Amino acid sequence: MFLVLPNLLVVDGLQTNLNFMDKNSIIGIVLILAIILGFNWMTQPTAEQKAAKQHYRDSIAMVEEANKLAEQAIEAQTPQQPIVADTAVTSKAAIYGDFASAAEGKAELVTLENDLLKLQVNTKGGYIYSAQLKNYQTHDSLPLVLFEGKESDLAFTLLTRNNRVLSTNELYFVPQKQTANADGQALVMRLAVDSASYIDFTYTLPADDYMVQLDVQAHNMTNYLDPTMTALEMRWNQRIRQQEKGRKFESRYATLNFRYTADDMEQLSESKNDAEKPAGKVRWIAFKDQFFSTIFIAENSFTSTTLESVV
Repeated sequence: MFLVLPNLLVVDGLQTNLNFMDKNSIIGIVLILAIILGFNWMTQPTAEQKAAKQHYRDSIAMVEEANKLAEQAIEAQTPQQPIVADTAVTSKAAIYGDFASAAEGKAELVTLENDLLKLQVNTKGGYIYSAQLKNYQTHDSLPLVLFEGKESDLAFTLLTRNNRVLSTNELYFVPQKQTANADGQALVMRLAVDSASYIDFTYTLPADDYMVQLDVQAHNMTNYLDPTMTALEMRWNQRIRQQEKGRKFESRYATLNFRYTADDMEQLSESKNDAEKPAGKVRWIAFKDQFFSTIFIAENSFTSTTLESVV
């Protein structure tokens, strides 16, 4: 009994939570993804860092264009048959720089679950690939999957010291360890530059709870990431699948909502394409369908947010 409209939610912010819960607090399904940014090179921003932040944003477009031109130049080259492998390695290095080794791998799924919730984490991107509510079914008695595959994508933007703009969803993470006890399960996914320099995504799923926490922490990355990165940009795309048999009735409940830190809830249009860039600080953002919602709740507030709903 869920959504029919193909809706897209784009979120750009810092320190976030992710919730799934029913619209009217009847079913009470909640999945929270708490993004805790523990980058060890980051300190309280100074005046110089605030100015550098603007430089960081301004440089992203320029670097992305340079990367695009570099990719086009590489694609235009005629490969020499005897050195195909060397050419591929050179291409990866030209595009990804120090992260070239992390640009190679195989996409695999790692399961994290409790009695209520089953999650699959993709090694490519290190993000939650699918979420299933184990105690519920769709109208045709199939497993109730909130999203799967390309229906959802969560990525962080990395600006490197050598002026490359990379997205974590292009890179491969390696599962480091998975633990389970009476309190729940934990999974560490690692994006490594070398053995001593890496970014860890640690997922923690408590027992008997629709909550998963994600800790994002960088280790010894000062030699690889741009020092002007005083914030971490995030992009989240969500396309909600149809769960309810009655498409028209279901679509009436499809809305994209948000709440400022000090104001009431507001929403985008549920019947046509809409976009908004809230002027103030946003506390949370939610896509709501008939019974369930996907919600990002900032620990404090989103510093910059762009919302787009496509019907």
